[in-house]
Amino acid sequence: MARTRQTTVLVVDDDGATRDGLAVLLESWGYQVALAADGKAALKLCEEELPHAIVTDLMMPGMNGLEFVEALGERTEKIAIIFVTGQASIDTAVQAIKLGAYDYLPKPLEPQRLRDVLAKGLKQIALAREAGALRQRLESPLGSYGAPALSADRPNRADRRRRTGERRKRHGQRTGSADAARSLGAARGRFSCAQLRGDFTDVDGERAFWP
Repeated sequence: MARTRQTTVLVVDDDGATRDGLAVLLESWGYQVALAADGKAALKLCEEELPHAIVTDLMMPGMNGLEFVEALGERTEKIAIIFVTGQASIDTAVQAIKLGAYDYLPKPLEPQRLRDVLAKGLKQIALAREAGALRQRLESPLGSYGAPALSADRPNRADRRRRTGERRKRHGQRTGSADAARSLGAARGRFSCAQLRGDFTDVDGERAFWP
């Protein structure tokens, strides 16, 4: 049986004491923790393996928190990103949310607040990942349960039944016409023989012949 991957949280902060303190806190909650001192190091870790969540500082040397999240691009849709900073402002908070952050927490950090926000963010991301996986299965050539998915250029079952019925009908009409032609030809042949023999009989007032 395959082992379920443990939920990973990436902590990004240029202050070593803050990184270590968050690591101890997150591990006590059952998370696997990865650490990075700046945005560039964090981005490299994300390229190797995408974490489930990121707790990142805003102001860091080199690549700051906003630049790091922006560099992640569409990958932010699969990660619960939480900014933790002592320099909070409405403008930076709005910018962080626009870039894909789940929440924005000020320092000094309240551990229970972080725990609650992290749990909610991870739940939302899990639902988003499930929805994405389902969409991929539905859009794949084999469909969601291994059956061929319908497409605009592929007839569905009702169309196939209708076309099959039309083909059978046309085949039946051709077969019926051929049978009628053979019957008519045989009747003409019998009529000619009977006419030559003069073997005609009245049946219910109609002229009939017997071969």
